[in-house]
Amino acid sequence: MADGEQQSGVSALPETFQQRGIAAPFTTRVLSFARYRRAHGAADVLVPGLGGGTAVYVIPFKALPSVFSMTVYDRAVHEQLTAIHVVTPLTMRKVALQVAETGLGGPRPMRRARQWRDEQEALRNKILFELIKSAVAQLGGKDAAAHAMDERTMMTPEGLSAARNALKGFASQAQVSAGEIIQRLEIWADLTVVIGPPSGAPMKGPLTAMIEQIEALAEALAQWLGPEPPDTAEMAQRTAMAARMVAKEARAVLDRLVGSANAMSEPLQGWDKARVQINRRVERISYLLDGWQRILDMWDAAQRADRHQQRDVLETFAQHIPILPVEAVGADTGWIELRRSQARWVKTSRNRLDSEIDDTVREKLGNFRTEAV
Repeated sequence: MADGEQQSGVSALPETFQQRGIAAPFTTRVLSFARYRRAHGAADVLVPGLGGGTAVYVIPFKALPSVFSMTVYDRAVHEQLTAIHVVTPLTMRKVALQVAETGLGGPRPMRRARQWRDEQEALRNKILFELIKSAVAQLGGKDAAAHAMDERTMMTPEGLSAARNALKGFASQAQVSAGEIIQRLEIWADLTVVIGPPSGAPMKGPLTAMIEQIEALAEALAQWLGPEPPDTAEMAQRTAMAARMVAKEARAVLDRLVGSANAMSEPLQGWDKARVQINRRVERISYLLDGWQRILDMWDAAQRADRHQQRDVLETFAQHIPILPVEAVGADTGWIELRRSQARWVKTSRNRLDSEIDDTVREKLGNFRTEAV
Protein backbone atom coordinates (compact mmCIF):
# COMPACT_ATOMS: atom_id res chain seq x y z
CA MET A 1 0.00 0.00 0.00
CA ALA A 2 1.64 3.22 -1.13
CA ASP A 3 -0.25 5.90 0.67
CA GLY A 4 -1.23 6.39 4.31
CA GLU A 5 -4.66 7.86 3.55
CA GLN A 6 -5.77 4.48 2.19
CA GLN A 7 -5.08 2.81 5.51
CA SER A 8 -7.54 2.35 8.31
CA GLY A 9 -7.41 1.38 11.96
CA VAL A 10 -4.14 0.42 13.55
CA SER A 11 -2.53 -0.12 10.13
CA ALA A 12 -2.41 3.68 9.83
CA LEU A 13 0.24 3.76 12.57
CA PRO A 14 3.90 2.71 12.34
CA GLU A 15 4.48 -0.64 14.04
CA THR A 16 7.65 0.25 15.93
CA PHE A 17 9.93 3.16 16.75
CA GLN A 18 12.48 1.57 14.43
CA GLN A 19 10.03 1.61 11.53
CA ARG A 20 9.10 5.23 12.27
CA GLY A 21 12.74 6.30 12.15
CA ILE A 22 14.56 9.03 14.08
CA ALA A 23 13.96 12.73 13.50
CA ALA A 24 16.91 14.28 11.68
CA PRO A 25 18.01 17.82 12.65
CA PHE A 26 18.29 19.03 9.06
CA THR A 27 17.72 22.71 8.34
CA THR A 28 16.99 22.42 4.60
CA ARG A 29 13.26 23.18 4.32
CA VAL A 30 12.31 20.12 2.29
CA LEU A 31 14.04 17.93 4.91
CA SER A 32 12.45 19.63 7.93
CA PHE A 33 10.59 16.48 8.98
CA ALA A 34 12.91 13.86 7.51
CA ARG A 35 13.71 10.78 9.56
CA TYR A 36 16.78 8.56 9.64
CA ARG A 37 16.20 4.81 9.66
CA ARG A 38 18.54 1.84 9.57
CA ALA A 39 16.90 -1.45 8.66
CA HIS A 40 18.57 -4.66 7.51
CA GLY A 41 21.98 -2.97 7.64
CA ALA A 42 21.18 -0.14 5.22
CA ALA A 43 20.58 3.45 6.34
CA ASP A 44 17.77 5.40 4.68
CA VAL A 45 16.15 8.80 5.04
CA LEU A 46 12.36 8.97 5.09
CA VAL A 47 11.26 12.25 3.50
CA PRO A 48 7.57 13.20 3.89
CA GLY A 49 5.53 15.91 2.25
CA LEU A 50 6.72 15.48 -1.34
CA GLY A 51 3.92 13.65 -3.09
CA GLY A 52 0.74 15.38 -1.96
CA GLY A 53 -0.07 12.52 0.40
CA THR A 54 1.12 10.93 3.62
CA ALA A 55 3.53 8.52 1.92
CA VAL A 56 7.24 9.13 2.46
CA TYR A 57 10.08 8.79 0.00
CA VAL A 58 12.69 6.25 1.10
CA ILE A 59 16.08 7.56 0.00
CA PRO A 60 19.39 5.80 0.72
CA PHE A 61 21.19 7.90 3.31
CA LYS A 62 24.44 8.13 1.35
CA ALA A 63 22.55 9.40 -1.71
CA LEU A 64 20.78 12.25 0.10
CA PRO A 65 23.24 15.08 -0.82
CA SER A 66 23.02 14.08 -4.49
CA VAL A 67 19.22 14.44 -4.45
CA PHE A 68 18.73 17.69 -2.54
CA SER A 69 20.71 20.90 -2.25
CA MET A 70 21.52 20.80 1.47
CA THR A 71 22.77 23.53 3.80
CA VAL A 72 26.37 23.43 4.99
CA TYR A 73 25.11 22.46 8.46
CA ASP A 74 23.08 19.58 7.02
CA ARG A 75 26.04 18.30 5.04
CA ALA A 76 28.17 18.30 8.19
CA VAL A 77 25.47 16.39 10.10
CA HIS A 78 25.19 13.94 7.20
CA GLU A 79 28.95 13.39 7.17
CA GLN A 80 29.06 12.64 10.90
CA LEU A 81 26.09 10.27 10.75
CA THR A 82 27.68 8.35 7.89
CA ALA A 83 30.38 7.16 10.30
CA ILE A 84 27.92 6.01 13.01
CA HIS A 85 26.32 2.57 12.78
CA VAL A 86 23.88 2.70 15.72
CA VAL A 87 21.83 5.91 15.78
CA THR A 88 19.27 6.70 18.49
CA PRO A 89 17.48 9.98 19.28
CA LEU A 90 20.20 10.70 21.85
CA THR A 91 22.93 9.98 19.30
CA MET A 92 21.19 12.30 16.85
CA ARG A 93 20.96 15.00 19.50
CA LYS A 94 24.67 14.67 20.26
CA VAL A 95 25.61 14.98 16.59
CA ALA A 96 23.33 17.99 16.12
CA LEU A 97 24.90 19.76 19.10
CA GLN A 98 28.45 18.97 18.00
CA VAL A 99 27.85 20.44 14.55
CA ALA A 100 25.88 23.40 15.94
CA GLU A 101 28.76 24.24 18.26
CA THR A 102 30.94 24.94 15.22
CA GLY A 103 28.60 27.74 14.18
CA LEU A 104 27.60 26.13 10.87
CA GLY A 105 23.92 26.28 11.86
CA GLY A 106 24.00 29.94 12.83
CA PRO A 107 24.53 31.88 16.07
CA ARG A 108 21.43 30.78 17.98
CA PRO A 109 22.01 27.00 17.66
CA MET A 110 25.68 27.61 18.43
CA ARG A 111 24.81 29.43 21.67
CA ARG A 112 22.37 26.67 22.64
CA ALA A 113 24.97 23.96 22.01
CA ARG A 114 27.68 25.77 23.95
CA GLN A 115 25.30 26.47 26.81
CA TRP A 116 24.53 22.74 27.08
CA ARG A 117 28.25 21.94 27.04
CA ASP A 118 28.83 24.37 29.90
CA GLU A 119 25.80 23.24 31.92
CA GLN A 120 26.22 19.49 31.48
CA GLU A 121 28.87 18.98 34.15
CA ALA A 122 26.99 21.07 36.72
CA LEU A 123 23.81 19.13 35.98
CA ARG A 124 25.61 15.81 36.29
CA ASN A 125 27.08 16.86 39.66
CA LYS A 126 23.63 17.91 40.88
CA ILE A 127 22.20 14.51 39.90
CA LEU A 128 25.08 12.70 41.61
CA PHE A 129 24.61 14.71 44.79
CA GLU A 130 20.90 13.89 44.93
CA LEU A 131 21.57 10.20 44.28
CA ILE A 132 24.25 9.98 46.97
CA LYS A 133 22.11 11.99 49.38
CA SER A 134 19.17 9.64 48.75
CA ALA A 135 21.36 6.56 49.12
CA VAL A 136 22.70 7.79 52.46
CA ALA A 137 19.20 8.72 53.64
CA GLN A 138 17.72 5.36 52.62
CA LEU A 139 20.62 3.00 53.26
CA GLY A 140 23.17 4.85 55.39
CA GLY A 141 22.06 3.81 58.85
CA LYS A 142 22.30 6.35 61.64
CA ASP A 143 25.36 8.34 60.57
CA ALA A 144 24.10 11.80 61.58
CA ALA A 145 27.02 13.67 60.03
CA ALA A 146 26.53 12.05 56.63
CA HIS A 147 22.78 12.66 56.74
CA ALA A 148 23.31 16.34 57.51
CA MET A 149 25.66 17.14 54.61
CA ASP A 150 24.58 19.60 51.95
CA GLU A 151 25.78 19.62 48.34
CA ARG A 152 28.77 21.86 49.02
CA THR A 153 30.16 19.58 51.72
CA MET A 154 29.16 16.21 50.25
CA MET A 155 30.75 16.80 46.85
CA THR A 156 34.24 17.13 48.36
CA PRO A 157 36.75 14.31 48.96
CA GLU A 158 35.92 14.46 52.67
CA GLY A 159 32.18 14.45 52.03
CA LEU A 160 32.37 11.50 49.65
CA SER A 161 34.50 9.64 52.20
CA ALA A 162 31.80 10.23 54.82
CA ALA A 163 29.15 8.97 52.39
CA ARG A 164 31.17 5.82 51.72
CA ASN A 165 31.51 5.20 55.45
CA ALA A 166 27.76 5.62 55.91
CA LEU A 167 27.08 3.10 53.14
CA LYS A 168 29.49 0.42 54.36
CA GLY A 169 26.77 -1.59 56.09
CA PHE A 170 24.58 -1.72 53.00
CA ALA A 171 27.58 -2.40 50.77
CA SER A 172 28.48 -5.39 52.93
CA GLN A 173 24.96 -6.79 52.48
CA ALA A 174 25.27 -6.26 48.72
CA GLN A 175 28.68 -7.98 48.81
CA VAL A 176 30.51 -5.04 47.25
CA SER A 177 32.63 -2.21 48.59
CA ALA A 178 31.18 1.15 49.56
CA GLY A 179 33.36 2.64 46.83
CA GLU A 180 31.60 0.41 44.30
CA ILE A 181 28.24 1.77 45.48
CA ILE A 182 29.45 5.32 44.79
CA GLN A 183 30.73 4.24 41.37
CA ARG A 184 27.30 2.82 40.56
CA LEU A 185 25.71 6.12 41.52
CA GLU A 186 28.19 7.94 39.27
CA ILE A 187 27.16 5.75 36.34
CA TRP A 188 23.51 6.37 37.24
CA ALA A 189 24.15 10.12 37.07
CA ASP A 190 25.87 9.77 33.69
CA LEU A 191 22.95 7.77 32.28
CA THR A 192 20.34 10.29 33.43
CA VAL A 193 22.08 13.59 32.69
CA VAL A 194 19.55 14.29 29.89
CA ILE A 195 16.76 13.72 32.45
CA GLY A 196 18.14 15.76 35.34
CA PRO A 197 18.04 15.29 39.12
CA PRO A 198 15.26 13.11 40.60
CA SER A 199 13.79 16.11 42.42
CA GLY A 200 13.32 17.93 39.10
CA ALA A 201 14.42 21.20 40.67
CA PRO A 202 15.99 23.64 40.35
CA MET A 203 17.84 22.17 37.36
CA LYS A 204 16.19 20.04 34.67
CA GLY A 205 17.68 17.88 31.99
CA PRO A 206 16.72 18.63 28.38
CA LEU A 207 14.27 15.72 28.10
CA THR A 208 12.43 16.68 31.28
CA ALA A 209 12.34 20.28 30.08
CA MET A 210 10.94 19.10 26.74
CA ILE A 211 8.10 17.24 28.45
CA GLU A 212 7.14 20.48 30.19
CA GLN A 213 7.42 22.44 26.93
CA ILE A 214 5.16 19.96 25.14
CA GLU A 215 2.61 20.25 27.95
CA ALA A 216 2.81 24.05 27.66
CA LEU A 217 2.35 23.82 23.89
CA ALA A 218 -0.86 21.83 24.39
CA GLU A 219 -2.23 24.50 26.71
CA ALA A 220 -1.15 27.34 24.41
CA LEU A 221 -2.82 25.78 21.37
CA ALA A 222 -6.01 25.10 23.34
CA GLN A 223 -6.15 28.83 24.13
CA TRP A 224 -5.11 29.92 20.63
CA LEU A 225 -7.74 27.95 18.69
CA GLY A 226 -10.74 29.81 20.19
CA PRO A 227 -11.29 32.41 17.42
CA GLU A 228 -10.04 30.16 14.60
CA PRO A 229 -12.11 28.85 11.68
CA PRO A 230 -13.01 25.13 11.83
CA ASP A 231 -10.09 23.80 9.75
CA THR A 232 -7.27 25.42 11.70
CA ALA A 233 -9.12 24.95 14.99
CA GLU A 234 -9.18 21.22 14.29
CA MET A 235 -5.45 21.22 13.52
CA ALA A 236 -4.71 23.04 16.76
CA GLN A 237 -7.03 20.79 18.76
CA ARG A 238 -5.53 17.58 17.39
CA THR A 239 -1.98 18.87 17.82
CA ALA A 240 -2.78 19.75 21.44
CA MET A 241 -4.29 16.30 21.95
CA ALA A 242 -1.18 14.62 20.52
CA ALA A 243 1.04 16.79 22.72
CA ARG A 244 -0.90 15.80 25.83
CA MET A 245 -0.79 12.12 24.93
CA VAL A 246 2.93 12.03 24.22
CA ALA A 247 3.72 14.04 27.37
CA LYS A 248 1.56 11.65 29.42
CA GLU A 249 3.41 8.62 28.03
CA ALA A 250 6.80 10.24 28.69
CA ARG A 251 5.83 11.28 32.23
CA ALA A 252 4.77 7.71 33.03
CA VAL A 253 8.26 6.47 32.14
CA LEU A 254 9.85 9.40 33.96
CA ASP A 255 7.89 8.57 37.11
CA ARG A 256 9.19 4.99 37.02
CA LEU A 257 12.72 6.30 36.55
CA VAL A 258 12.39 8.67 39.51
CA GLY A 259 10.73 5.91 41.51
CA SER A 260 13.85 3.77 41.30
CA ALA A 261 15.83 6.64 42.85
CA ASN A 262 13.36 6.73 45.73
CA ALA A 263 13.83 3.00 46.44
CA MET A 264 17.54 2.42 45.90
CA SER A 265 18.17 -0.86 47.68
CA GLU A 266 17.01 -3.09 44.85
CA PRO A 267 18.70 -1.30 41.93
CA LEU A 268 21.99 -0.87 43.78
CA GLN A 269 22.09 -4.54 44.74
CA GLY A 270 20.99 -5.84 41.34
CA TRP A 271 23.04 -3.26 39.50
CA ASP A 272 23.67 -5.10 36.23
CA LYS A 273 19.93 -5.41 35.62
CA ALA A 274 19.15 -1.94 37.00
CA ARG A 275 21.75 -0.25 34.80
CA VAL A 276 20.17 -1.71 31.68
CA GLN A 277 16.69 -0.74 32.90
CA ILE A 278 17.70 2.85 33.66
CA ASN A 279 19.27 3.21 30.22
CA ARG A 280 16.20 1.71 28.54
CA ARG A 281 13.88 4.11 30.34
CA VAL A 282 15.96 7.13 29.35
CA GLU A 283 16.01 5.88 25.75
CA ARG A 284 12.27 5.25 25.85
CA ILE A 285 11.61 8.84 26.87
CA SER A 286 13.88 10.07 24.08
CA TYR A 287 11.99 7.97 21.51
CA LEU A 288 8.60 9.18 22.78
CA LEU A 289 9.66 12.82 22.47
CA ASP A 290 11.55 12.37 19.21
CA GLY A 291 10.52 14.90 16.57
CA TRP A 292 8.77 17.34 18.90
CA GLN A 293 11.70 19.76 19.24
CA ARG A 294 11.15 20.93 15.66
CA ILE A 295 7.48 21.67 16.41
CA LEU A 296 8.33 23.46 19.66
CA ASP A 297 10.90 25.64 17.88
CA MET A 298 8.52 26.48 15.02
CA TRP A 299 5.69 27.49 17.34
CA ASP A 300 8.03 29.48 19.56
CA ALA A 301 9.31 31.43 16.55
CA ALA A 302 5.72 32.00 15.39
CA GLN A 303 4.90 33.89 18.59
CA ARG A 304 6.69 36.87 17.09
CA ALA A 305 4.46 36.73 13.99
CA ASP A 306 0.83 37.68 13.31
CA ARG A 307 -2.05 35.21 13.52
CA HIS A 308 -2.09 34.61 9.76
CA GLN A 309 1.55 33.51 9.83
CA GLN A 310 0.86 31.40 12.91
CA ARG A 311 -1.84 29.57 10.94
CA ASP A 312 0.70 28.80 8.22
CA VAL A 313 3.17 27.45 10.77
CA LEU A 314 0.49 25.31 12.41
CA GLU A 315 -0.66 23.97 9.03
CA THR A 316 2.93 23.04 8.19
CA PHE A 317 3.77 21.09 11.33
CA ALA A 318 0.29 19.61 11.92
CA GLN A 319 0.79 17.45 8.81
CA HIS A 320 3.96 16.03 10.36
CA ILE A 321 3.17 15.55 14.05
CA PRO A 322 5.23 12.53 15.16
CA ILE A 323 2.88 9.55 15.36
CA LEU A 324 3.56 7.15 18.21
CA PRO A 325 3.88 3.54 17.00
CA VAL A 326 1.76 0.55 17.89
CA GLU A 327 4.48 -0.78 20.21
CA ALA A 328 3.96 2.31 22.41
CA VAL A 329 0.21 2.95 22.24
CA GLY A 330 -1.43 -0.16 20.80
CA ALA A 331 -4.65 0.56 18.92
CA ASP A 332 -5.19 3.98 20.51
CA THR A 333 -8.00 5.64 18.55
CA GLY A 334 -6.66 9.13 19.23
CA TRP A 335 -3.52 8.46 17.20
CA ILE A 336 -5.47 6.67 14.49
CA GLU A 337 -7.83 9.65 14.11
CA LEU A 338 -4.88 12.04 14.01
CA ARG A 339 -3.29 10.03 11.22
CA ARG A 340 -6.54 10.12 9.25
CA SER A 341 -6.76 13.88 9.77
CA GLN A 342 -3.19 14.31 8.53
CA ALA A 343 -4.14 12.45 5.36
CA ARG A 344 -6.91 15.03 4.78
CA TRP A 345 -4.79 18.04 5.67
CA VAL A 346 -1.93 17.17 3.36
CA LYS A 347 -4.29 17.03 0.35
CA THR A 348 -5.52 20.60 0.83
CA SER A 349 -2.43 22.22 2.34
CA ARG A 350 -1.09 25.47 0.91
CA ASN A 351 2.12 24.97 2.91
CA ARG A 352 3.78 21.95 1.36
CA LEU A 353 7.44 21.16 1.87
CA ASP A 354 7.94 20.38 -1.81
CA SER A 355 6.81 23.81 -3.03
CA GLU A 356 10.40 24.93 -3.65
CA ILE A 357 11.89 21.85 -5.33
CA ASP A 358 12.44 21.93 -9.08
CA ASP A 359 11.78 19.45 -11.88
CA THR A 360 15.31 18.06 -11.67
CA VAL A 361 14.79 17.02 -8.07
CA ARG A 362 11.35 15.61 -8.88
CA GLU A 363 12.90 13.53 -11.64
CA LYS A 364 15.49 12.17 -9.19
CA LEU A 365 12.75 11.30 -6.71
CA GLY A 366 11.22 9.04 -9.33
CA ASN A 367 14.12 6.65 -8.75
CA PHE A 368 13.09 5.95 -5.16
CA ARG A 369 10.26 3.98 -3.64
CA THR A 370 7.61 5.34 -1.30
CA GLU A 371 5.95 3.79 1.70
CA ALA A 372 3.28 4.69 4.24
CA VAL A 373 4.92 5.19 7.63
